[in-house]
Amino acid sequence: MHYFEISSSWQGGLAGVGNFKARGLEASFSIPQELKGPGTGTNPEELLLSASASCLLITLGVILSFQDLAVDKIDLKSNLELEVTGGFTVKAITHQPVIRLKAVKSDETVAKVIRAVERAEASCLVARAMKGNVKLIVAPPALEFVS
Repeated sequence: MHYFEISSSWQGGLAGVGNFKARGLEASFSIPQELKGPGTGTNPEELLLSASASCLLITLGVILSFQDLAVDKIDLKSNLELEVTGGFTVKAITHQPVIRLKAVKSDETVAKVIRAVERAEASCLVARAMKGNVKLIVAPPALEFVS
């Protein structure tokens, strides 16, 4: 079993600001301006989106490497849909990957990458934790090949 820990604090009410410290990361956070907060630092919505994106990137990178596909770079554009009716509900997270491989394009390679994206979506720890609560959408990857 592995355990992870952060320390955090909050000062104030609606206009308050919090801070957290984790191994390798320290940041302030508040309610975003779109939700009538001060917009200082990051916010829980961006942190959830970042957790989902980073988990997908790591999982996908590992799966691709196990398939002997040389990854040059994986970029991900992500967005979170927040419903604000009678409370706040995260409805969906969408990821749009762009995968750049050090390989020659072939039907076999494209199929392996698509399967890897599907596996990463299904096995990512954060995606599994959100399952049944937040709709996760991973768009088909845009592929780039470099020699």
